[in-house]
Amino acid sequence: MAQKDRVDRDSQRSRRLLFSPELADGTLRPSQLARTEVRAAVPSRRVPSALSRRYQRKLMERGALRVESETIARAMAARRAVLGDAAHGPPRLVVRAGSFPHPLADADPGRYGTERFRRFHETLTAGGMPYLVAVTPRVARDPLDPRGSGDRPLDDAELELLADLRRDGVAFAAHGLDHRTTKRAAARRTELGGLSKRALPERLDRADAELAAIAIRPEVLVPPFDRFAWHQWDALAQRYAVVAAGRGSLEAMGFHDAPLWRGDAVWMPTYAPFDGSSAEVLAAVRGLADQGAALWTGVVLDWSAEVGGDDLRRLVEGAAGWSSDWEAFLDAVRASAVEV
Repeated sequence: MAQKDRVDRDSQRSRRLLFSPELADGTLRPSQLARTEVRAAVPSRRVPSALSRRYQRKLMERGALRVESETIARAMAARRAVLGDAAHGPPRLVVRAGSFPHPLADADPGRYGTERFRRFHETLTAGGMPYLVAVTPRVARDPLDPRGSGDRPLDDAELELLADLRRDGVAFAAHGLDHRTTKRAAARRTELGGLSKRALPERLDRADAELAAIAIRPEVLVPPFDRFAWHQWDALAQRYAVVAAGRGSLEAMGFHDAPLWRGDAVWMPTYAPFDGSSAEVLAAVRGLADQGAALWTGVVLDWSAEVGGDDLRRLVEGAAGWSSDWEAFLDAVRASAVEV
């Protein structure tokens, strides 16, 4: 497919995803989305240079580049241009909770082990907050050492917890094979980014097979450490409907609005303040609610840092009513892929 045709297809699919509820209930027709404001809200951007990506990260750290004044502002301008006052409504939060097992589960079970995740899960479930967790089928020994070796399969307690999560309606994502980094520096850690064109599918095939053996067949990928090489996108997009990542993805892909179609999959990066502490996330989603930002918005929670205090409970109590089931989001993704 020619580049221009691909960009046009991505734009059309992203428009349909932005207005997916209204298209589904018949409020809108796709022909009504051909407006300047809508095109501006679904830009198909190239991956910036490495220098530009570092600059964008610094801008975000200084607060000069913010999701609220970029992505959310453009998306709501598009919705108001098409829907008027009907553009406003409650947020549609799409929550995910890091990875399980934690890559450091064996190194520090008290902080990163199964029982700590169970307490986190119970807090979200009791409050009625649906979420997704990225599952790694193996636990590496010394996962932060790229020259390390050795791993283990999931143990009985981990498998039992995954079975409980499935019964409670938790969604699952793929998360690599064992979360072992190929790069030592903290800012460059990645499991997938250093793999060759041959090694990448081999590793993903193995991970998919091991997940399938425990009845997990995810449509979502969360790359370990939030990073992969930008030139690997097409290979990942051919396997998964959605590729989601947190703030670490700035190093690999740069700043992008989200969720947007990019080739054969939806790219859904989540940046600060929606990838932050429970208190930061709660303040951010209240801001969405105050402005009636009825948008698919990713939220990332670090479960290993969120157990034991009241902030997580406050977040669940305050935001659970705005949280969407992941299957509802995936239904919208599937519908937006259909040419109409």
